[in-house]
Amino acid sequence: MSVSPIHVQPFVPIVWTTSLVTLAGKEGFITNHHALVSIIDVVTLAVYIYFIASLVGRQFIIDSSRTNSQDLYFPFFMFLEFIVYMGLLKVSGIIILVIYYNYCYIESVKRVH
Repeated sequence: MSVSPIHVQPFVPIVWTTSLVTLAGKEGFITNHHALVSIIDVVTLAVYIYFIASLVGRQFIIDSSRTNSQDLYFPFFMFLEFIVYMGLLKVSGIIILVIYYNYCYIESVKRVH
């Protein structure tokens, strides 16, 4: 079964991130679970800061001309962007943790046998 590369492209950042975190765990850069959680927390904080800055930056500016009228009362597209990004952030965080736990489980089984 061949998959067109166009259909795989949206998942490239998630695959890249999970493979990078798994490689860091294999090479010993991430030695405990708390470091992995800290990495995920930093990314989450960066996404929150981006959305706070974009909420402030995309506000409607009223100038002195009377022809100005507010065209959008609720930032619908930013809200939609927030939902999509936060969903991707949560899903990728879960994927990273699952891969990390599976790697730790496989390593512990290898040590027992």
